[in-house]
Amino acid sequence: MIVRLARLELWKIYRKPRSWIAFAAIAVLVSIVHVVIFLQGEQLTALALQGIEQYLQIEGQYVHGYLVAFIVQGLLLVHLPFLVTLVAGDLLAGEAAAGTLRMLFLQPVPRWKVVLAKVLALGLYVASVVVFLAVIALGGGVLLFGVGDLVVLKSAGVVVIPSGDVLWRFVAAYSYNWLGLMTVALLAMLFGSLTDNALGPVIGAMAVVIVMTAIALLDVPLVAQLSDWFFTTHAAAWRLLFDSPVPTMQVGRSGAVLVMHCVVFSIVTVAVVERRDVLS
Repeated sequence: MIVRLARLELWKIYRKPRSWIAFAAIAVLVSIVHVVIFLQGEQLTALALQGIEQYLQIEGQYVHGYLVAFIVQGLLLVHLPFLVTLVAGDLLAGEAAAGTLRMLFLQPVPRWKVVLAKVLALGLYVASVVVFLAVIALGGGVLLFGVGDLVVLKSAGVVVIPSGDVLWRFVAAYSYNWLGLMTVALLAMLFGSLTDNALGPVIGAMAVVIVMTAIALLDVPLVAQLSDWFFTTHAAAWRLLFDSPVPTMQVGRSGAVLVMHCVVFSIVTVAVVERRDVLS
């Protein structure tokens, strides 16, 4: 039953034009990055590594597909959450505004199963966005620029990752990005269960992201302890996968915090929907 409902929800997601905005935005941004790297990649890299280039020992060129994919990951850190909330916020609020949610809940199907089906469909949609990003950013970058040792600039220094040790890190990073995007998407879906306005959940979710990010920047011990449980603090932990060695305990804890938020948001959404009067 849930699988059939999820397939129906996924069909409803992809038939809406707003669901394709994320794919279009990714294609445009990655294309721009590819063009810029192709035209001025060597100059930009030389500028970034000025003063330390003679101390680095790498195989191949500095500019290659792995570097391009890493740059795109950083550029889309802020934009992708907004793009997925456009879809997530509409799952419940949009149907409530259109009146289809009332008809859906009149069917002999428990409401929690409907919500779970929407969560599964949302997860598949977000996964398709991440896979599309991986294909054109990483796959396209490798085809255009080849591969090589990845040079990652950190605040504490420079990390050089051999080309043979890079690919699995990207697979893990894209998987982690999916988890981070699902956290924001489920928050937007939660807000969507409280309103009939599909735009409200998008604004609400992004407002939470902005507020949490701003609070985390305050250099106060009490705030630091509080912000350590913000999902925004852990959403960027994919960068740790490009450390050498990878701090597995820290990455695992950040992932666990994101999973906790996903579970809480889903449970609260079910609770709200179960109590919501959509028949009046």
